[in-house]
Amino acid sequence: MITSPQHVPYKGYMFHNIHQAGYMVGTLDYDQGVFYRGDFFTFDHGFDFYATTMMKNPEGRYFIIAWLAAWQSPFPEQADGWATMLTIPRELVFKNDRVYTIPPKELECMRGEGVHYKDLVLDKETQLDGVKGTCGELLFDVDVNASGNSFEFDLFSSDKEKTFVKYYLEEGKPVLELNRDQTIEGGKGVRKVILQPFDGILKFQIFLDKSAIEIFINDGCEVMTTRVYPQDGSDNIVFIPQAEKFVIKSLDYYAF
Repeated sequence: MITSPQHVPYKGYMFHNIHQAGYMVGTLDYDQGVFYRGDFFTFDHGFDFYATTMMKNPEGRYFIIAWLAAWQSPFPEQADGWATMLTIPRELVFKNDRVYTIPPKELECMRGEGVHYKDLVLDKETQLDGVKGTCGELLFDVDVNASGNSFEFDLFSSDKEKTFVKYYLEEGKPVLELNRDQTIEGGKGVRKVILQPFDGILKFQIFLDKSAIEIFINDGCEVMTTRVYPQDGSDNIVFIPQAEKFVIKSLDYYAF
């Protein structure tokens, strides 16, 4: 979204290129035909997010959807006669001078009976009853300060492999790392994002779909997406303190 000097909403200039999909926010001088832009922001900081398409629904809400793939990524599913998939639709919401990408409320209809936890204080590697699988929605809020500014959680995990996410400070800046170096099949690598300032509670909403991980951070302020190819039995979700404790204010998990 771009706003003119008269604060007239100007929709557009959401764009992608071969490497990144993202946007700029600024002001458009209609008389001079000049766009005064701000910084470039990426829609997704993960491995597999390409060829973004934007659409508007009859209610006037804007959405993007993209290939959940990158050309340099391996596609093990080609052996079965197909390749790649699409992300879930993501609704665009402009706030705090940023474009947030959030899972649409309509996806809540996929939720079945779930499990709920509150005020967890974990002092060792933990698997929670009912929180397991490769197809579901995981939501949890972490008290970052109480967790010593360092924690990890593992997805598609077993004693043979895992895809893991770590939070830590790097040169005083809050960093979230998505790491798939310990997977057996598919692409490897590490991606990081420096998080925007937040109030000490880090919010996650994560969609798992067999070979897809879509991680929405702080209500869609940042997103990290990847394809992984877990082996049979790699379906654990594990929470690991990196300091004395890992404090989770609330957690919900819905298997699909």
